[in-house]
Amino acid sequence: MSIKCKICDGEMENQGSLFDLCVCGGDIIKSFWSCPLCGKLFYNEYYDCWNSDSPDDVWFEVSRKAFDEGLETIRRCPDNTSKFCACEVHPFSVDYGEVKKV
Repeated sequence: MSIKCKICDGEMENQGSLFDLCVCGGDIIKSFWSCPLCGKLFYNEYYDCWNSDSPDDVWFEVSRKAFDEGLETIRRCPDNTSKFCACEVHPFSVDYGEVKKV
């Protein structure tokens, strides 16, 4: 699946993802993406929830610091594809003070 950059329309690369539990019981896939064409960095939350009023797909442009710290954190999870993982990383959140919704 190809994901286009929200800034330049280049093809982005997934640098890391983590499944988390949504309050409705569904999945939230939290991912960090980079665009090799323009160099922009993004954080994405994809909601796979059957009864949520949230948009399915939310994108944020993030700083290099937020990107690197977020990736470092989710890579500590021993089972990043399980929303039921009980490691110290879950639940995972990003410092929204350093992001810009796109």
